[in-house]
Amino acid sequence: MKKFLVLFFFALSFFIGIPSVSASTFGTNFSCDKVAAEGDLIACRFIVSGTGSKANIEKVEGNFIYNSSSFVLDHIEQGSSISLAENKGNSLSLQVSEDYTYPAILFTAYFKTLFQSYDNTISFQYQFTSDVDNSKRSLTETIVHDQMHESKLSSLTINDGAIPLSFDPNVLEYQVTTQAESIVLTGSLKDSNATCNIDLNHYEVALDYGANEIEIVVTAMDQSTRTYRLIVTREDHRNDDSQLKSLTINNQAVSLQSTLYSYTYQVPYEVTSADVVASALPTSTVEVDGNTSLAVGNNTFVIRVTSEKGSVSKYVLTVRRQEQVLSSDSSIRRLTIQGYDLDFDSDETNYEISVPFYVSKLDFDLDLNDEKATYKIVDNEDLKNGSVVNVEVEAEDGSTTTYSFQIQKSFLPLILLVGIGIAAFIVILVVCLKIRKKKREIV
Repeated sequence: MKKFLVLFFFALSFFIGIPSVSASTFGTNFSCDKVAAEGDLIACRFIVSGTGSKANIEKVEGNFIYNSSSFVLDHIEQGSSISLAENKGNSLSLQVSEDYTYPAILFTAYFKTLFQSYDNTISFQYQFTSDVDNSKRSLTETIVHDQMHESKLSSLTINDGAIPLSFDPNVLEYQVTTQAESIVLTGSLKDSNATCNIDLNHYEVALDYGANEIEIVVTAMDQSTRTYRLIVTREDHRNDDSQLKSLTINNQAVSLQSTLYSYTYQVPYEVTSADVVASALPTSTVEVDGNTSLAVGNNTFVIRVTSEKGSVSKYVLTVRRQEQVLSSDSSIRRLTIQGYDLDFDSDETNYEISVPFYVSKLDFDLDLNDEKATYKIVDNEDLKNGSVVNVEVEAEDGSTTTYSFQIQKSFLPLILLVGIGIAAFIVILVVCLKIRKKKREIV
């Protein structure tokens, strides 16, 4: 029992060091990550701690002892207030500043695990140059190979290798570029007892244009996880032209300018609807929004062109329908009077018509210059010598023009008829008188 207590206190003094004074303690600790998988990077920290007055440490020298088939020293990071004076192979020399504080991590050594042998220990043999302890010491850590709790992929391919991917189970981030609309991931787990958040037999991912981030999370039996990030960039070769190529209104082309997005087109009052047709590249879409029935004044059409890539150009087309203008044309284009040879002129409004004494009405035939104008014939009944027949034409705006035809009746036929009658009567009278005279002579 006495021997056991001696060994116990010896081991305790070995861990905490030898106190410099009765009111102070000083100790060292060399600790490593205890469990690791093959290929992991583990950290081993060398720490000094204590209470009371600080130990005056000038320098620490030491070297690592380990099986090179199990570990490889990757790099060493010095602690605060510590300077790494020398690092050759597995040996190092540290300078400790006076302003260090307890507890102080003098250094952290990182080892990559290989686990190719059964010797999985790492020892650090060291010696202080200090006012506390200058003896040589050795601390040893054993690293457990966590073969049953591996959270790694052993392989990963994209589209059966059509998209190259240099996969390393220890590398967590990858970037690839493709033009494909989707990809299929396949892979395998290093530990068959682990699980994965995706189906490694066949995992299809639809790709958006640009960067697509895919996370593959492997969970070991001890619930530790490892996340692989795959960034797949889908190249975007879509056309980004959102310009109009042609624009027509009722089959009339509008002249387009590449930097102009607002147009005005004027139509007469008689045009009551607008057929707006806009076209762009075949890969673009065109939307025309507006009322095809035109009101008097401004009518707005909004044209949106969306390129294949998604950019949008907005055009504003204003179709201006003019106000109604009423015609003032009240002229006659053609006019004839049945039975009479009339030399009609549209600009001449007064005429004299000579008609026989027995004519009581004129028979007009006429065409107006404006089909929207109207006409009426006035005082064309019971015509007398000196009567005036008026043709009144009213234009669309209400203005009028009157064409006048003054009647001159001819009595010559009547005079001739009376003269002929008198002459006939005289002839008959003379003949009768001669016949009567001869009858008297005979008697």
